[in-house]
Amino acid sequence: MVLLLSSSLAWAADKDLQQAETLFTQLEYGKALAAAERALTAADAEPVDLVQAYLIQGLCLSAQGKNKEAVGAFQRLLAIEPGYKLSRDVSPKLSPSFYQAKGLAAEQKPITLEHQPPAAPDSLGGLALPATLVADPYKMVRSVRVMLLTATGPRPAMLVSALGPGRLDLLLPKDLRGEEVAYFLEALTSAGGVLTRLGSTEQPFRLRVKQPTTVAAATPPVEPQKPVQLPPPTTDDSGALTSAPEAKPEPEQDRQESAGTAWYKSWWFWTTVGVVVAGAATGTALALTLKDSGATYYQIEVP
Repeated sequence: MVLLLSSSLAWAADKDLQQAETLFTQLEYGKALAAAERALTAADAEPVDLVQAYLIQGLCLSAQGKNKEAVGAFQRLLAIEPGYKLSRDVSPKLSPSFYQAKGLAAEQKPITLEHQPPAAPDSLGGLALPATLVADPYKMVRSVRVMLLTATGPRPAMLVSALGPGRLDLLLPKDLRGEEVAYFLEALTSAGGVLTRLGSTEQPFRLRVKQPTTVAAATPPVEPQKPVQLPPPTTDDSGALTSAPEAKPEPEQDRQESAGTAWYKSWWFWTTVGVVVAGAATGTALALTLKDSGATYYQIEVP
């Protein structure tokens, strides 16, 4: 009997997983089970590899009549990929354990990792990235790490242990420089295989440092205008209030005089001078006329 596995999954590159798949199709359930368990401990396993390894493990256990253990293997598969569907090519004799696990999985939350990038920091070096392991129904997660995206590809930056659901703080390297960093998070098995990934190389989280604020130029203060003084309101003969006369601008000449003109520049000084000069000229002319005519004049002293 040849049994085809899920057509939605490609053959894994790991040699143990490839061997497990080959042995399973050859009905070598014991050897296939051992190879699948070795694949589960691979340090470079991806989520799709772990799902395939748990599938082979569950099917082999079902074929051996170990239904309880088979249900446990399928539950772990569904904790990684809750929407997984069993291929129609799987023998009906091996599928009941899977559907039993599917019913139990509906009551439990799959492995869930959450992260909200912090607000723009002043610098990236040593910054704590908060993450929360919301659910881990079978305690499969042993650590969480942050992966930085660099010019040469992803590289691990921080690894913290996870002892069940709870908050985790992932620190960026203290010597990290620059204004922006791209990263994603991974939840790992005890061997280092990736159970779930939050973000990816194609859609990473991005974090930029706080940009300096631009200070606007100060506006010079505007001097307040001097208010116009209006005369107080007046009353007419009947005692009724009349509107105050409108304030009229003071003529330029009056403003200059009110400001105080020097006495030797005032009009009254020069008018007096003109009168005196005119009087002196008239007296001189009269005296000359009388002298020429031989007239006699007397000088009268006024007491």
